[in-house]
Amino acid sequence: MKYRTLPASFIVASSLFGLAACGSTDSTSTPDAPSEITALPPVATDLPVVPATDVPVEVFELPRDPDALLMSVIIGRPSGQTPVNDISITADGRVFIPVDRPQGYQPPPATEPKPFVVRQLTDAGLDAIVSAATEERLFSANLEYDDAGITDQGFTTVTLNSQTTTIAHHVYALEFEADSTAGEANRVILRSFVDQLLSLRSMEDHALIGDAVAFTPATWTVASYEGWFDFDVDGDGEDDGRTWPLAPDLVGPCVDLDESSFDGAVAGQYYVAETKSGDERSQVTVVEVVPAFPWVDCES
Repeated sequence: MKYRTLPASFIVASSLFGLAACGSTDSTSTPDAPSEITALPPVATDLPVVPATDVPVEVFELPRDPDALLMSVIIGRPSGQTPVNDISITADGRVFIPVDRPQGYQPPPATEPKPFVVRQLTDAGLDAIVSAATEERLFSANLEYDDAGITDQGFTTVTLNSQTTTIAHHVYALEFEADSTAGEANRVILRSFVDQLLSLRSMEDHALIGDAVAFTPATWTVASYEGWFDFDVDGDGEDDGRTWPLAPDLVGPCVDLDESSFDGAVAGQYYVAETKSGDERSQVTVVEVVPAFPWVDCES
């Protein structure tokens, strides 16, 4: 993979994605399509967010670290406390996709989830998606999306990282028309780009992207907090929740877990048995486990 500065005249290849997505980029068209969720996650990087005028397109440069997070999209807020992107792309073109639910770690407790898969973009595929964002100045412009005049909807956040800068496009009710012409024009641009990112889940053109393979992390991100936990998810009167099998203080960004201690998949949401006081739904110590992705800072 070559890392280079992209000129403003970089050729748009977004139409290539439209043709390769088998006729549909609808987020509900795939077997593992996410259900609707709502609200805003934090930006998944420590890089500074700066005004558009400080980062002209002509100086955009891909992150030099191949493991760095190049771009991501998250639609709404997961039901837990640990945000997981709907689509994440590293600087070397790996695409990480949750396949059970958007947040990846909250499957029905009694199931055997396949939390994440990873696909590899080819040079042409990565060029196409970067070109689409660059030409529309998504890497360098904090666009105005204006109000859609509607309530009780969720946010969509698209985050893009260059070598030096982070730009976050955070839009409420993106699927609805904005009150202003200018705002709606920018919403159209971002909707199209989000559709392109989501199409990577089902794209079949191997000239652009490889097949999906299971992502097996070397370590895990473990978080715990006091919160509500629904023990009877399927309504049959039985306790469906998974109890945390390890020490409750075993938390951090890159934890090496003994997978033999778990009954089934490691990724998921658990509760500490000693803190349970109710039969169906009560406040307990909740433990969430998600993969430690390549861009996670293990020193934090």
